Amino acid sequence: MPHLDFTYFFNQVIWSLAVFLLTYLTVGKVFCGKYGQIVAMRKNKVQEYLNKAHRILGKVSSIEKQIEAYKKRLNDEIIELERSVHNEISKIKEHRLSSIKNEIENKNLAHEVYLNHLKSEMIISLKHYSQEISAKLNSYLFESEEK
Repeated sequence: MPHLDFTYFFNQVIWSLAVFLLTYLTVGKVFCGKYGQIVAMRKNKVQEYLNKAHRILGKVSSIEKQIEAYKKRLNDEIIELERSVHNEISKIKEHRLSSIKNEIENKNLAHEVYLNHLKSEMIISLKHYSQEISAKLNSYLFESEEK
């Protein structure tokens, strides 16, 4: 077996190292260079995406601040509207109560006028009846005395 012969062993080691180094350097230069470029491009792309994400997050945070300010302003407006509606309802209630009170007073006044009218009619009727009764009594008494 010639490849295990020690006389050729040194030459085989030298050529094996030469072929290995040539292959290693070729692969290192060509393939690793392209791989390094791919890694660098990928790193740049990832950095671009991260920068875009940070810009978007900045915009989102400013939009969130604006939304919170709008929410606060709308909440204040709603509270103010609730107060105004409450005041308006109170005014309407007061107006209705006063109109009902006036109506009751008017009805009481009308009732009182009606009662006064009835009283006056009753007094007139009583005077009329009392005159009739006194006339009848007088006529009875005079008739009894004459008999």
